[in-house]
Amino acid sequence: MSARIVLVALLAACSAHGGPSAIGTGGPGYTGLQVRMEAARRASEAGLDYPLNMGPEGVFIFFNNPPFCYTYRIPVPARCSGGVCEWVPTGIFPRYRSKDGGAFADVRFMGPQNLEGFDGTTLLERAQTAWEKGMRGLPSGILPSGWVPFESVRHGTWQLTIAGSRATVPMSQATIVLVDLSPDAIVGIYVGGTSDNDGLVRRIIESLKTTSDPKCYWSALETLLKASPPGR
Repeated sequence: MSARIVLVALLAACSAHGGPSAIGTGGPGYTGLQVRMEAARRASEAGLDYPLNMGPEGVFIFFNNPPFCYTYRIPVPARCSGGVCEWVPTGIFPRYRSKDGGAFADVRFMGPQNLEGFDGTTLLERAQTAWEKGMRGLPSGILPSGWVPFESVRHGTWQLTIAGSRATVPMSQATIVLVDLSPDAIVGIYVGGTSDNDGLVRRIIESLKTTSDPKCYWSALETLLKASPPGR
């Protein structure tokens, strides 16, 4: 199996934690908030996360499907050409690009079922193997050289070191880290094209919250939906 196919297969397997959520119309008498909350509930029942794009405030992601629920935010880059800093969903990998096209960001949650078949004795080692193979399969031909500790608020964060690439393209100038949330999941974060890739990754990690509480993060999502303009 080629490295490129490995990457496609891995991202497809993780799409349940990174897919788009359809917005329904609701029934007669439904308010905009009720329609959006219902869409979020349908996404949860389907095993999908729910993205809420708040423009300059970034994208807030909610996965409210017990027993492992999570939420995090992808802040916008500190500087954007034209002064417009906002993420645009791509529908592919990486999941978001800045409006000017220069920056990109992607966050993937990989559970034990997503990493079956990859070499490694621990969930983290299997995730490292998967990402190394996947990066080699990108058009940029990133050449991984190993993993080193990455300073963040979460213990167990590792950064992929890059020896070089077969092509000089922006996607090869990126920060790639794995956050170990074993035994539940490994979080892969891929950020590039910003003035401070490491800083943006750290801000994503700082916003990351997980819980096994059946209530998940429905209350937080509802609060944000009330504050967000329609169409976000």
